[in-house]
Amino acid sequence: MRHSRPRAITWLLLFSLLLGLYANTWGLPEQLRYPDHLTGGVLKMAADKSVFMGSFHRSQGVYFLYAAVQLPYLGIEYLRGDLPVDSIHGIYDMPPRILRNIVLLGRILSALLTTLAVFLVYLAAMQFLSEPYALLAALLVATNTFVLTYAHYVTDLSPALLGATMVCYFLARVLRNGAHAGSGVVKQAGRRADAQRDFALLCASVGFAASMKYLFGFLILAP
Repeated sequence: MRHSRPRAITWLLLFSLLLGLYANTWGLPEQLRYPDHLTGGVLKMAADKSVFMGSFHRSQGVYFLYAAVQLPYLGIEYLRGDLPVDSIHGIYDMPPRILRNIVLLGRILSALLTTLAVFLVYLAAMQFLSEPYALLAALLVATNTFVLTYAHYVTDLSPALLGATMVCYFLARVLRNGAHAGSGVVKQAGRRADAQRDFALLCASVGFAASMKYLFGFLILAP
């Protein structure tokens, strides 16, 4: 389907990104309300060797976001001489300023991933619906209170949400290619190849979503 008003989705994605970045100011580090707050109270618990928050697990997809911002940022800090490598044995031994910046950079990346998820919802809806309905679907995701409250923090929810919307998009493409096989032999072969490629990407998306948050394993029913 042709996009009659490409500017509409552009403005919607910009709105989603700005909304996500604004949501990132809710409960900044030094508070202990969300599992991405690695400064303040969490640092004290680490120093006291007490139990960490029950909602924070090293195995979660949160490290997908941290790894994307840790290495380049820590490399810059090391070159500047601000990172005392000899005294650091883990993430909780880092200076509070570095931890705080890693958290904030991770939140920005999380907002970008969520905006990409909004775009994938739009593309999935465009496979079968007109643009106004696709824009409405994307808007509902962009303004969803669950997304704004949780997925913009550095948790496993933003990459898991991206994986779930990837599943929706590639599933829509598989269904659309299967429903429009065409009449010619060449066209049928092309559609079949597209469907096989989209199906492979669909399965990869299911694996990605489930690896970010195991509860998203129910998406395995999609293929």
